[in-house]
Amino acid sequence: MSGLVGILDGSEIYEATMPVDDILKELPKIRDLDKRQEKVIESIKGKITLAIIGCAVGFLMALASGYAYFEWGMGQGGVLGIILGLAIGIPMAIWYNKLDNRRSDEETLEFPDEYYETAFQILDLISEDIDSSAAVHLKLMMKPTMDVDFMVKKGKIRGLNTWNVTYYDHCWLTMSGRFLDKTKFSLTARTLAQLRERRNPKGKYKSKSKFKRLIRLDLRPDPTAHLYWKEVLTDAESAIQLPESIQLKKWQTNNKGITLSVHHTPTFKAVENPTQLKGRDRNKNITPDTIMRMFLSGFHIINLSAELSRARSR
Repeated sequence: MSGLVGILDGSEIYEATMPVDDILKELPKIRDLDKRQEKVIESIKGKITLAIIGCAVGFLMALASGYAYFEWGMGQGGVLGIILGLAIGIPMAIWYNKLDNRRSDEETLEFPDEYYETAFQILDLISEDIDSSAAVHLKLMMKPTMDVDFMVKKGKIRGLNTWNVTYYDHCWLTMSGRFLDKTKFSLTARTLAQLRERRNPKGKYKSKSKFKRLIRLDLRPDPTAHLYWKEVLTDAESAIQLPESIQLKKWQTNNKGITLSVHHTPTFKAVENPTQLKGRDRNKNITPDTIMRMFLSGFHIINLSAELSRARSR
């Protein structure tokens, strides 16, 4: 079944289990829907600008006419100016309110580019090493990182100032499948977030947010390969090559395969309302580049073990 169902019904979830080529055909459709939505939002913003100008013109006209009526005694002309100004300003104010509400509704339907672009880039790069008929599972959670669905807990951070903190855990990418050499892979990418809020002694509201991106890759080679993991541990860590800004959190090997976990702090664009943040990292290439290096590093370690296995079997 098409994964677009969850996008079109408003749940903001893309989930599909089907051949990789079919998924690669669907992901650009999400991009098209997103770009179309962006145009709708830009159109609404343009109308909001006109509404604001209309409000300003109308109420300034009413104010100026009122001043002229009371100060200079302009009589019917001043009254007419007040009525005309209010006739322009009030409808424009109502129109602005409706447009602003509609903009908020439409923005909730806008998808973060990074989510579907990352999935597309990764699948496109590894598709040549996957059987065209083999099923790949992909799940993208398109909702904002600080959506109530991803809230983990609430607490307080005490110090010079006491902050009320809400913690979020947003697993926005889940991908799994099997390569031609029968190696199974499982990939997850998640964003951990904290929304900190407090009021100062004057009652003014303040908020700030913190984010961390976590990526985990599991590779499980064909069990019949009889790979020697313990013997390659010395060379394995040097085989893990990551971008400079990425920190290796954990890596381990066992009888089943290898697990790599990394983390970094994304640099998000500033937004007025942090709860609407949908994970647009300014460096959009860092996540797909990191994931591809994790795949390459993992297979490098697997190949080291495979070479040792072949040498011992001679």
